[in-house]
Amino acid sequence: FTPNGDVVELPSESTPLDFAYSVHSELGNRCVGAKINGRIAHLKHHLQNGDKVEIITNSTQEPHKDWLSFVKTSRARTRIGAYLRKKDSEKAITHATLLLDKELRERGTTFNEVFEDQALVKKLLEKFKERTTDDLLIAVGFGRLTHRKLVNALYPEDKADEEPLKQRPPSKGEPFRIAGINDMMIKIARCCSPLPGDDVIGYISTGRGIVVHRRDCSNLKSSRMNPDKLIEVVWDTKAEYATTVRSGFRW
Repeated sequence: FTPNGDVVELPSESTPLDFAYSVHSELGNRCVGAKINGRIAHLKHHLQNGDKVEIITNSTQEPHKDWLSFVKTSRARTRIGAYLRKKDSEKAITHATLLLDKELRERGTTFNEVFEDQALVKKLLEKFKERTTDDLLIAVGFGRLTHRKLVNALYPEDKADEEPLKQRPPSKGEPFRIAGINDMMIKIARCCSPLPGDDVIGYISTGRGIVVHRRDCSNLKSSRMNPDKLIEVVWDTKAEYATTVRSGFRW
C-alpha cells in the first residue's frame, strides 16, 4: 500500500525500487531508501503483502547499474536502463564535441561553425549512415568512429575547405612572405577566409603547415589557440596564385 492506502500490485520478491517505479519514473530515479510499515528499509528489501511503503527521495540521486541486479519488474528495469543509456549518451556527446572542436581548430575552423552548416552535417550523416547529429556524436564518443576520420571526411588531406595556396610552380611566386621560412605548406583558414589586402597572421598547425587567418579572427582569441604558434605573415603582391571565394563570405 501507498501511505494514502492505495493498492500497488507487484510480483513476489519485489523491492521498494519496483514500488517506486510503479508509481512514477521520477520517484524511482530519485529513490534513496524506503520506510516499510514506518521502519527504514534497504532498497533490496523484499516487500510482503500488506506492507505500507513510503519512498524516501533525494534530488541528487541517480539510478545505478547495480539496481538492475535486484529489481523484479520489467517497468523498473526499462526505466533504469533508459536513464543509464541517456546519461552515457550525454557524456559521449560532450566528449566527442571536445575532441572534434580541438581537431577542427587545427584545421582553422570550429565545431560550432561546422555543425551549424546543415549541408556539411547532411554529408556526414549520409557518409557514416547515422540518423541524427546526436547519433553521429555518440558514435565518436563511444569510439565506434574516430574523430579524425570524421574530420578527414570533411577535409580530405586538408583540400576541401582550407584551400592550399601552393598550387602553382615556385617560379610563379608565393602568395605570402614569411621571414626565415621556405617551402612550407600554407593554407587559408576557413573560419575567416582572408582575401588579398587583409591584415593576416599565420598559425603553425602541427603536421599541417601554416594556416593563415585574418588578424581579427575570433578563433585566434580562443583559449585553445597557443599564442606561441603565431607567426607574422604578409601578402606578396607580386605573386600569382589561385584560391576559392565562397558565396556568403566577405569580398
